[in-house]
Amino acid sequence: MYVKTYLEKLAETIPEKVALIVGDDRLTYRDLYNRAKNLAVSLSRRGISKGDKIAITLINEPQFVDIYFATLSLGAMLVPLDFRLKPDEIMDVLHDSEPALLFSTAAMAENLEMVPSLQDMYCVDGPSLVEGVTYEELIVDTDEGFPVVEVDESDEALHLYTSGSTGRPKGVVLTVAHLEEFPLAVLEIYPDYVTPEKVFAVVLPLSHIGGLVMLNLLVSIGGTMVLFEGMRPDVIWKTIERERVVWFVGVPPVMQLLLMDTKIDSYDISSLEFISLMGMSVPKALMEECVRRFTHLDIVQGYGMTETSPLISILPTKDASRKRGSVGIPVSRVEVKIVDEDGSELPTGESGEIIVRGPMVMKGYYNNPEETSETIRDGWLYTGDLGAIDEEGFLYHMGRSKELIITGGLNVYPAEVENALLKHPDVMDAVVIGVPDDLRGEVVKAFVVPRKGTEPSEQELLKFCRRHLADFKAPREIVFIKKVPSLGMGKIDKQAFFEDRYETV
Repeated sequence: MYVKTYLEKLAETIPEKVALIVGDDRLTYRDLYNRAKNLAVSLSRRGISKGDKIAITLINEPQFVDIYFATLSLGAMLVPLDFRLKPDEIMDVLHDSEPALLFSTAAMAENLEMVPSLQDMYCVDGPSLVEGVTYEELIVDTDEGFPVVEVDESDEALHLYTSGSTGRPKGVVLTVAHLEEFPLAVLEIYPDYVTPEKVFAVVLPLSHIGGLVMLNLLVSIGGTMVLFEGMRPDVIWKTIERERVVWFVGVPPVMQLLLMDTKIDSYDISSLEFISLMGMSVPKALMEECVRRFTHLDIVQGYGMTETSPLISILPTKDASRKRGSVGIPVSRVEVKIVDEDGSELPTGESGEIIVRGPMVMKGYYNNPEETSETIRDGWLYTGDLGAIDEEGFLYHMGRSKELIITGGLNVYPAEVENALLKHPDVMDAVVIGVPDDLRGEVVKAFVVPRKGTEPSEQELLKFCRRHLADFKAPREIVFIKKVPSLGMGKIDKQAFFEDRYETV
């Protein structure tokens, strides 16, 4: 998706139409075009060109949108970082990705170091750390158009970092062609909802693939999108009421929070026609509560991951009630199979690992051929998720086969949390697992062996983790044990922790 072409056309044909609503900000298509174009010109003047990388760590705000479109128009690659990451985690990604620029806030930039590749750190709320230029100066009006850059479908566009199985982050590489997949799939499945006239709202963060692809959908249809900066239920409901939002995209934990609003019945949400909950299994109780509460609209599930750009399957609205619990049918050009541990396809109805194939599968993990070859085999991406397909071809997500913990739709590898715990001087050993949670699907639980002669407290270690890890990665509970159960030959018996076969201190 060459966004420059879309923005130029929209700024010419519907310049005054409101494209983006973020809090009190209302940006037209002329605004989107001018801000992205002016920023692209400024970055080009500073030497940014095709193939360079630009990192960003911001909340959902207009500046994020400017940077996304400007970066893609230059043929550069965006490296979005979750704004909840701590400085240590951000530095790991900066060292691995080697971006030329970083866009952040002044508070965050002060806590980061300049890696060799960085030319400057631009702050949206203050002067940059090297040049001293403000963000407003970067997007000042210019008579120039977008810099002329030849962008090909095979060019890399996004490097999205997720937790790695070794505790180190890994960058999912997506190309320009990958960015076409989501709009094409959604327009095909929901042609009556995804139209220029119907306002849609997105709670997902732009630092994740689920948020970014909604921007591509926005400019592909010339619609109006509401973007939320935070997760306050009352703000979300009031905004849906005020802007007459027709469809809403979120994840199960967000829906849980919205349902907990004690004033939920006081909002006029009659404009809503359907809600899609994406990225993870939706607890049955949550779906039932949504159906009971919102009798006038359809609620559907979808399934995907960063490595698949992100959509794998989605439930058509006509099947929402009779196939409740299913994550839908594979979208166009996507193949899905259920296989056993040997990679052999299983019969209909039997559960096994979900593997997928199609043009939406990532190019690979950046500078990580081992992880890439482990995940993509013979053209099939092994998701690490368990599932089954029924006789009508509907897919059911049944949990994880790998160690990856998915909490609130966000990925956490145990090794990452274990490595953080092992930095504490009183920790001799640590094991981390995911345990079921009604709100977030799973949460992180840690088991710690204290060093001899020490008595660390749970609160002390929890506080330590939150200093070194994003909050969603930090354990919700820590149990102190005498030793880590072993299977021999140095292998940890992780099943022992699920079955309470361990000795506490």
